[in-house]
Amino acid sequence: MKFESLVKNYPEIFSAHKKIPDYEVINGDFLQYDWSDASFVFANSTCFTPELMSSLATKAEDLKPGTFFVTFTKRLPGLSNNWELRDGFRRLMSWGIATIYIHKKIK
Repeated sequence: MKFESLVKNYPEIFSAHKKIPDYEVINGDFLQYDWSDASFVFANSTCFTPELMSSLATKAEDLKPGTFFVTFTKRLPGLSNNWELRDGFRRLMSWGIATIYIHKKIK
């Protein structure tokens, strides 16, 4: 799914923006960065280990309410009541079919 398709299909994710927001791509260990101010996080997590998914979910607890977190193939595990799973749908990717999960921090 292209970024523009995500914007079109889930306008509430970007409702505060008049255009596609600026974003930054960093080549490094995402667990070593502070991304607590993010309003949208994407993890192409199809091949992530259970341990890495757990670390990602722990770090996600620092995100502010209203933040969307999109993962592929695997949901964020063990999330608190601060989160809700907004959607899960399957799409064909270059490697095969993946389930796309959209989480939203509500508290």
